[in-house]
Amino acid sequence: MTRARALPDVPTLDEQGVKGFDCYVWLGLFAPAKTPTRIVQRLNEALNAALNDKTIAARLADLNVEMTPHNTPETFAAYVKAELDKWTPIVKASGAQLD
Repeated sequence: MTRARALPDVPTLDEQGVKGFDCYVWLGLFAPAKTPTRIVQRLNEALNAALNDKTIAARLADLNVEMTPHNTPETFAAYVKAELDKWTPIVKASGAQLD
């Protein structure tokens, strides 16, 4: 865990003794199920090219968006699955429901 770039003086939860707490706000680009692989790859290439653009990177930094390494569709799918596996039982146990 590292401190947020926008709040360098605010200790992480780990530094404050809350061990193992791992919760992030994340964004991703999704496509409809069964989108052809070549289309997904092309979208991924375009997204990574945009994120590597100096103007876009600077604007995201101004907004305090901390980029993670650019993912492949496969690594992002694995991350989403892991997040669902982690949070689904917690949400169910909480009794939270959509209105």
